[in-house]
Amino acid sequence: MYVMDPVMNRLSQRIEAVTNGFTDPAQVYAFGIRNVIIAATTDQRWRWVLRRSEAIAGAMYRVMGPYAIGDIRNAVSAGRYRVEDPELAWRQASHAIAGFSLAVCDRSILPGKMDEAVVNLLGMVGVRRGEAWEIARRPCPALPLE
Repeated sequence: MYVMDPVMNRLSQRIEAVTNGFTDPAQVYAFGIRNVIIAATTDQRWRWVLRRSEAIAGAMYRVMGPYAIGDIRNAVSAGRYRVEDPELAWRQASHAIAGFSLAVCDRSILPGKMDEAVVNLLGMVGVRRGEAWEIARRPCPALPLE
């Protein structure tokens, strides 16, 4: 999956460019999750490799992990997330994102379920459901162009 490394790294940088202005660390990770799902379900490069979901999840963990794990740690430090092992949380999230994205591409899940997927992923890091829904429904600024 090394062919996707530069694509994932650039996406991570674009996400970080937007989230650097966020004041709520809980929103940073949620925004990242949402934009990874959008990329995975709309960018043909991602869609092609989703057929090997274990490989793309591994690549997401490796390439995007430094960003995502850092975001989780920041939210834990701020008291927004309750998770003991940020690395494990991101590893699980990587597989969940790949599986959800593949199901959207295969049309077995509607793209409109993205908010619910983000809520479920926030639950994995200890965010209560009501609060997760509030975070998931916040405005989602556009990413800078590639």
